[in-house]
Amino acid sequence: MKAFASGLRWLWENVDPVVALGLAIVFSVLGAYSVVSQEVISNIVLATLAVIAFTLVRERAARSGASANVSKSLEQRLSNVDRSGSPAAFVGALAVA
Repeated sequence: MKAFASGLRWLWENVDPVVALGLAIVFSVLGAYSVVSQEVISNIVLATLAVIAFTLVRERAARSGASANVSKSLEQRLSNVDRSGSPAAFVGALAVA
C-alpha cells in the first residue's frame, strides 16, 4: 500500500510530463495507422509542446527558489563563521550543512 501511495504521489508531482508523454505516444500510434488526420496530429503536437514548455517554466521556478534558499542559508552560515572567527566554527558550520 505504501508503494502505491508513493506511486500516486510521484504521478501527481509529475502529471504534466506524464500527460505530454501519453499524448505523444497515443497520437503517434494513431497517426501511424492513419486513424486521425494530420490536422489533429498537428494540434496534438502543439498541445504537447505547450505542456512541455509549462513543465520547464515550473521546474525552473522551483529550481530558482531552491537556489535562493541555499544561497541565503550559506550566507547565514558564513556570517556566523565570520563573527566567531575560529577555524573550528567554520568546520562546524560546514558539518551542519
